[in-house]
Amino acid sequence: KLPYVDAAYETRGARIIDADVSPCWWIDNGNIEAYTLKQGGALMIPVISHETENAPVKISVSTEKAGLDKDAETYSWVFDMEDPRQFSREEMLSPDWRGKSIMRKRFVKKEEKLGDRLEVGITARPLLLSLVLVTQVPAMTCGVNGRNAQILLPGTLDVDISGRLDHDLKKLDLKITSRKDKAEIMAYFPGSWGEPRILSGADEISCLKKDEFGMTFYVFGVNKGTSNITLMQK
Repeated sequence: KLPYVDAAYETRGARIIDADVSPCWWIDNGNIEAYTLKQGGALMIPVISHETENAPVKISVSTEKAGLDKDAETYSWVFDMEDPRQFSREEMLSPDWRGKSIMRKRFVKKEEKLGDRLEVGITARPLLLSLVLVTQVPAMTCGVNGRNAQILLPGTLDVDISGRLDHDLKKLDLKITSRKDKAEIMAYFPGSWGEPRILSGADEISCLKKDEFGMTFYVFGVNKGTSNITLMQK
């Protein structure tokens, strides 16, 4: 059970909010169960279907009630929990099992401006969790102390990230606060801007470029404490 426990642990700081979610199962008496949660710089919408078959569903929330800035670039993701029944006992007993990624990651869309409601389409699966993640922070915690995160959140595992892209100056300023000795951060920097210099204060730091989900990311480490990181066009 440990990978599933890890995924749940990463969202332990979430608090429920009223973001006028649709479909709203406690009002419309439907079979799609959805809630809106806030954790750090992320809106999370857990979705579980009580139907008997997979079905496409459009999940939407009020931009204002969700606390989203209509003029900020917004990133929407879906994390689908793997069905635990598909794994054999041998897989679960293997040394690699604890690090198994059991949340399938899918980047849905990037929006430069938002309307009154934000909408994300998913495939709802019977009794299996899907997590819609909406954030306006272009960086996520992808691991701490050598262990990979199951869910890519700006605020999780005692790490908190804030910051936004500056399209005019072609740079990204991040403030990262970590209570862990080592945290691995994945930051989005548009590929059309070229490879950036990454500075921690006045010092340039090394990074790993990752082209995933149709986007360009840079992965780097930070130590315990508060780090001010800048990714800027060379």
